[in-house]
Amino acid sequence: MKTDELAGWVAIPAPSGREARLRGTIVRELEAFGARPETLPGGPGGPSGPGESRGLCWQIDPLGNLIVPPVHGPREGVLTLAAPLDEPGVVVTHIDEQGYLRFDLVGNLEPSEINGRLVLLQGQTGDCFGVIALDRRLRQRGRGNAGNSGQAAGELRAEELFIDIGAPSRAEAEREVTVGSAGVLWWAGIWSDAPGGTGEGTRGVLIRMGSGPDRLAGRALGRRSLAYLLFDLIRSSAAPPAVSPSASPVSPATAAARPAAFVFTVQSLLGGRGIQTAAFRLEPDPLIVLMPVAAHDWPAADPGEVKLGGGPVLVLKEGPGTSDRDLAARLEAVAGSAGIPLQRHVATGRMANDLSQGAWAGRGARALGLGLPVRAAAGGGPEIIATADWTALRELLLRLLGEGIDHEQRR
Repeated sequence: MKTDELAGWVAIPAPSGREARLRGTIVRELEAFGARPETLPGGPGGPSGPGESRGLCWQIDPLGNLIVPPVHGPREGVLTLAAPLDEPGVVVTHIDEQGYLRFDLVGNLEPSEINGRLVLLQGQTGDCFGVIALDRRLRQRGRGNAGNSGQAAGELRAEELFIDIGAPSRAEAEREVTVGSAGVLWWAGIWSDAPGGTGEGTRGVLIRMGSGPDRLAGRALGRRSLAYLLFDLIRSSAAPPAVSPSASPVSPATAAARPAAFVFTVQSLLGGRGIQTAAFRLEPDPLIVLMPVAAHDWPAADPGEVKLGGGPVLVLKEGPGTSDRDLAARLEAVAGSAGIPLQRHVATGRMANDLSQGAWAGRGARALGLGLPVRAAAGGGPEIIATADWTALRELLLRLLGEGIDHEQRR
């Protein structure tokens, strides 16, 4: 892991449905070591035979997913790895006459957890900061109507919150943002330079915790570090024709890697929308979905088995999504032979996600969920990961790319 590179990614806001800035950064990084754009569908690369090489290409589908197809061999029906680009955030729904913004929540955020938080909004001409606050007048009136709204008495609602961006009127506010502007929760301690454009500041974005180098803290770090991991795998396994000086050397374990596709998915927090279109087009066989998994080994979490520093996580079930049992067995065998610790995770719920939607798209796909343990406090605050977990997950995926996954169906 190159933490300076990762810090640059963490510094880029990517609210669900507005991932273009982060996607553009990844495209520039891909092109830095030889990747070229390819039109969808039937672009200049075209289908290739089993032994023919096209070189490294990238595509953006109509929904915004960034796809890196196999360098050689067939385009569809191959091992496909997916990681999310997006993060939780807010979207402006109304601007009142006093210049205050009303908003809705996107992703797994709760109104009670974000009151008083700093927010970074993607504005008309650049980014701007705001502070989320409670409208006490609406709060007082809302208590009497709580029973009619389907919420428990005293439960805070999103419509009782507003964002103050420092504008004295609606006209002034509309010079900065408009209805539909999106943003993310920010961490006041990380910013040293003005955000926006191509010169995002990165000083302090990642913080090393404790006396050792293993723990990192940063905003949206779980999801962002998985997208960065996917990029690092492409750099290591695709064998591009030209490698930038900063690129990692190609791992011997992947010198003879089998064809694989890589997908940076959009709108994963909106019910796994992005991966549906990507899986429909690629028809992956199999599909490996990378996802952050909440660690349970600290007082801020619910009881559970996943521990930070305990290694990658086999996601057997996440809401309605389940991992294929044969793929899970194969993964455990590969991890065991390599001496890589592997944790297990089962979570209930009904919220659709990349694991469920990727498996159900098109004609269906055998899917496998692989997670990175993350200590994540409520309300979109800084997240903590262990670099040892990230490195172990990378090694496990490199082995899967090199050795392949058994395609025999044993149901």
